[in-house]
Amino acid sequence: MILITYVPFYRLHEIEDYFIKNIEIIKPEYSMVYIDNIYSEKQINIVKKVINRDIEIVFGNWRSRGGTWLKILNDMHNYGKDIVVIDSDNVLDARYPKIHGILKKYDIYTLLDYEGSQHNITGWLRRSKYVGDINIDGEKYPIYMYRIKPRNTLELLLGKGSPFFIGPKQLVYISKPLDLEVLEKVEKAFNNIEYSIRNNISDEAVLGVVLYLCNYEEIPWTIATHHYRHKDHATGYMKTSKIITAIAHIQFSNGLIKEFKRNYFRLYELKYLVSLFKNIIY
Repeated sequence: MILITYVPFYRLHEIEDYFIKNIEIIKPEYSMVYIDNIYSEKQINIVKKVINRDIEIVFGNWRSRGGTWLKILNDMHNYGKDIVVIDSDNVLDARYPKIHGILKKYDIYTLLDYEGSQHNITGWLRRSKYVGDINIDGEKYPIYMYRIKPRNTLELLLGKGSPFFIGPKQLVYISKPLDLEVLEKVEKAFNNIEYSIRNNISDEAVLGVVLYLCNYEEIPWTIATHHYRHKDHATGYMKTSKIITAIAHIQFSNGLIKEFKRNYFRLYELKYLVSLFKNIIY
């Protein structure tokens, strides 16, 4: 197994703060960090001074979480091993190795953080179904299946957030590489978005599109990380952000239409055209 995390350059400190702890919990064969927003040799020298451990570093300037994820998924074709990708500001439950021992029967599974389950569990359950519990050292961990896409056109157009979504994503386990042609086409569609607004589309949404195109319908998940949310996280209602996000989704869906010729993506585009006009007018 390969343990991976990914950070923009300005959150480099989270490797020492959190990722090292996850290495100690999992004890993977290899550990890797993908670092975004690297465009200078001086930055690389700084990184090497900060990360002076046995961790492989991949440098890039993908300029977004979604772009970084697409790089990870493409690179998986060269690794020949299953991967665990954890968000850089999370620390795993100490029982995670035993949880993984049970859940690894699935091609893919994800984890939600305890903090997220306390503050926003309803949002996750809206597209999930409960399928049972697993018992680890006397503690119960509920297992849910998250539906990647809406049930019907009405839900797609009127539902909250991106219609394609992987579900909770503090950790993602992937047992085998995903379809390379799908990844290449999604990357072309994603690059159709102006680079300055690509981060307005969540990596959960990008992964949801990829998995939908790889014929996944539901993704199992449970709750088993602690999330130490970084202080740069924006909160609250921001109309300008909603307008920019709608534009990013329109550009992404337009790219998907060109690459895959699926009517479902036309509905995706329509959803955000409506959102754009609504937020401009009101």
